[in-house]
Amino acid sequence: MILRKPVVAVAMSGGVDSSVALATLKNDGYDVIGMTLLLKSAGHYVSGSSCTALTDIEDAERIAKRLGVDHHVVDCQSEFETHILKEAWKTYKSGRTPNPCVLCNHIIKFGYLFDRANELGADKLATGHYARIERLQDKGDDIEYCLLRGLDKQKDQSYFLAMLTQEQLARTILPLGTMTKSQVKKSSVDLNLDVSHKRESQDTCIALSGETFPETLRQYFHEKCETGEIVNTSGKTIGKHHGIHQFTIGQRKGLRVALGYPVYVIEIDAQKNRIVVSGNKNDLLTETFLVPECHWIRGKPPAREFDATAQIRYLHKAAPVKLTVTGKTKVNVRFREPQRAVTPGQAAVFYRDDQVLGGGWIDRK
Repeated sequence: MILRKPVVAVAMSGGVDSSVALATLKNDGYDVIGMTLLLKSAGHYVSGSSCTALTDIEDAERIAKRLGVDHHVVDCQSEFETHILKEAWKTYKSGRTPNPCVLCNHIIKFGYLFDRANELGADKLATGHYARIERLQDKGDDIEYCLLRGLDKQKDQSYFLAMLTQEQLARTILPLGTMTKSQVKKSSVDLNLDVSHKRESQDTCIALSGETFPETLRQYFHEKCETGEIVNTSGKTIGKHHGIHQFTIGQRKGLRVALGYPVYVIEIDAQKNRIVVSGNKNDLLTETFLVPECHWIRGKPPAREFDATAQIRYLHKAAPVKLTVTGKTKVNVRFREPQRAVTPGQAAVFYRDDQVLGGGWIDRK
């Protein structure tokens, strides 16, 4: 009896990675479907700076046609605005810095998109992320899945997938997890996909020309700029700001204060609508922080107290930590050595070697 390979829907952005993922699975004998998310209407896109701009959708359609694969554009504008953009703006308004890509993967790409793929007969969803999924089976009948870093450590994107559930991991395929970026680029050329020239995705959902993501959100939701004070650590006013959403912890440029020496944002006080800055880099160092609601990949933490490494933003080198779990989801995190610019609202992802243990949103103690 010959077992049928699962039908796989491939999330296509029109770029190199997702195109090679599609071609790889097709060459491996899978029945594949190409699917591209329509996140915003044409008036909200700036070509080349959006997560899936209109030119990218056209590229995805072209690649799918070249490979003889059906392609579908999935309109999720309403869901994207409600669950990602509004949540991101709410986070900025509260004086925190969101990571919408982590949230989007969990809710939109591996949630809403898969539901639409399932309606088309797909059993699995594949993406071009550089990460790996391994199937584990314990001594009983329970099957578990673990998430691992991609083999290309320079491109590893497991950080962005840390909120995925066991159900989502079970129905996901990551064809590029064991490949390097150079191998993927070579494959795109060998397969004549004509996408190797494209730039890396900017991971920006929408962007107005010349504006930052938070300022784009402010304008998109027609919010007012709330002017406030920029103060030093003594509370002395040294400047004015035009919205706390324009700042993040550790920021040095764009503060518009002239003191003759560089200063850094060390606190965003939403209640007082003010930005606190310091010229002392040591004021950016943090030894402990809290994750109020931690998601564990395998459903529960390894222990109530254990050692791990924590990655507090995508380009941060994971640092050794002691994790103490209190209650069902709360985790107290203590670095062995204080880390710079621990930012509330960003995702903290916990690892043991290459394995993702879990993660959650950073809060201050």
